[in-house]
Amino acid sequence: MFLVSDTLAGRQALIGRYSGNEATLGILLSVIDFEWTVRRAIIALGAEPTKTIRVDIEKCSGLAAYNKAWKKHVLPLRKRELDQVVSNWDFLRDQSFPLRHKIVHGVNVRASESFASERRDCALKASASVCNFASSLGVDLYQRLPVRQKAKVLKP
Repeated sequence: MFLVSDTLAGRQALIGRYSGNEATLGILLSVIDFEWTVRRAIIALGAEPTKTIRVDIEKCSGLAAYNKAWKKHVLPLRKRELDQVVSNWDFLRDQSFPLRHKIVHGVNVRASESFASERRDCALKASASVCNFASSLGVDLYQRLPVRQKAKVLKP
């Protein structure tokens, strides 16, 4: 459903159209989009060889795991934690991801449009924040990612 040839604006507009009876689909897609975005950012902004990072995050799932991977791969080089890049981190962690979890596991299969939309919009803003951070460092997450064969040297 999501392609690298998408654009941030196009993808966000597509996901934002899921409302009304489809509001729960919007929250699912927005969290999927965030995970796609943060995975690509970890790969692109990390210091280790691309293959090493890909193997390390292969089974990464959930916000805590992505935060841990960010701290390991991105923080040493970029000096910004993921929760500093994503301004609405607490709401994303405490509201958007848990709702996604409840929907996926059948605990809560429907949510009101306003409830789901607020959580969807939070995840979409988080994705945009990660994209903007990468862009500020000269990396477009919607283009082919750079391949590093050797680790970048970290300055003390």
